[in-house]
Amino acid sequence: MICTSFRMVDGKVRNLGAHFERLGLDLEQQQMVRTQLREAATGASNPLVRADGQVQHRPDRPFSALIGVDPIPHLDLRTQPTRKGPDLVWLTTRLRQSERRGFAEGLLSQDGLVVEGIFSALICFDSGVAEFCTHPRTLNSTTLPPVLEFLRSSGLVVRPCSGWRSPKRLWLLNAFSGVRSAGGPDPTSVNRWLWDHADVV
Repeated sequence: MICTSFRMVDGKVRNLGAHFERLGLDLEQQQMVRTQLREAATGASNPLVRADGQVQHRPDRPFSALIGVDPIPHLDLRTQPTRKGPDLVWLTTRLRQSERRGFAEGLLSQDGLVVEGIFSALICFDSGVAEFCTHPRTLNSTTLPPVLEFLRSSGLVVRPCSGWRSPKRLWLLNAFSGVRSAGGPDPTSVNRWLWDHADVV
């Protein structure tokens, strides 16, 4: 099952077009999805959209913008790391392991480098530079492009990398939580900016 999911608040979704692109939906399918999303456009929710255009309405859930990340990375054994859906059970099992150790998110490692969060793209801050991972096993994030735009417009140096040995100051990005911080800068302004630029369904 290929899918995408996100947080929708009062009929707005951050970077909705990137979700449609992830699924490869044509214009007719996009309209069908928008119609289904409008059915639950009041308040906050967590829709899941499948590649066939079907929408599963799911309730909102709590999250924190400031989190702890498991310092022991999980070896990345995803079978289809660049597609969202096929490895959800495996990823959820890894997340539960990190949660049992007292952390809100875990990290995935490949070739000795941390390349991604379990359910998050990563930005690592070091000496005034924001690095994002371009390792071939990273899922194409729907949240990363607008966040990089925000950082560049804020005057920060942004550069790609292949991963990190032991990242310390992180932002964790996903379409549900937006930007969460684990030792990185406060994410309040970037999260506000993302909602200010969100798409109406």
